[in-house]
Amino acid sequence: MLEFVEVPQRYVVGVRRQVSAEELSDLHEHAFNETAEVLAQAQAQPGTSCCYFFAATPQVDLLAGFEVPVEQVAQVQEAATARGLAIHRFPPSAAAKAVHNDSYESLPDARQAFTAEVAQVPSEHPDGALAPISWEEYVSAPSDDDPSAGYVTELYRSLP
Repeated sequence: MLEFVEVPQRYVVGVRRQVSAEELSDLHEHAFNETAEVLAQAQAQPGTSCCYFFAATPQVDLLAGFEVPVEQVAQVQEAATARGLAIHRFPPSAAAKAVHNDSYESLPDARQAFTAEVAQVPSEHPDGALAPISWEEYVSAPSDDDPSAGYVTELYRSLP
């Protein structure tokens, strides 16, 4: 079910790349591992793991990593830059949101349904003057520590 939310300013540290859709899974694993190492090196606390999608082209332009609190951005800057990671500041925005409670394998179908539903929302900028950004926040998944945890992924799309 689609809901509309106000998303506060946030900072994300991660790997920014353009990849084919087939390379997404491999990039996610690499990006999260690389970013987690940098955050540990900088003694920063990782927030929610997430992936931002900037453009819908034959290549997927994305940023995969972790949110970091604003007060930790400066301490992460040097280590992130040295390892070639990006730090992006996302301003506050209105967004459409849906929650996906199934495995990552079913995310492409959920993403497609979410995108179709959001496309039905009237826009103040029908000419596309403000390109929306889509992102996913990976809230929980089964793990060795908690194998009973379910998959929860929040899907977002900024609204102009």
